[in-house]
Amino acid sequence: MSNIYQPRNFSNINDAGNWLWGQSMSRVGVSLGLAKAAAHGNSILLDRAGWDSPSDQSAIGQGYIYRVQTKDAIYNRIFLANSVKQNAYSPKQWGH
Repeated sequence: MSNIYQPRNFSNINDAGNWLWGQSMSRVGVSLGLAKAAAHGNSILLDRAGWDSPSDQSAIGQGYIYRVQTKDAIYNRIFLANSVKQNAYSPKQWGH
């Protein structure tokens, strides 16, 4: 099975949800500290389970710092890393 849709191996489904929480908070501009504190608050007030576990907090952090490789990022790494490669073979020359 490929890891394309799973950036890290999760120990349980809740860790996957925490990873998504961290990723979504990163995308909307919420600080990592606030995202983790909100998760603790949710666990204490709504789940009545006490503090988030270390693996929960770790999954939030991993989701927060994960960066998706976009087409432009891949292009820049391949074609702009080496000035010799900036020539007619570059897709930018083809209008892509």
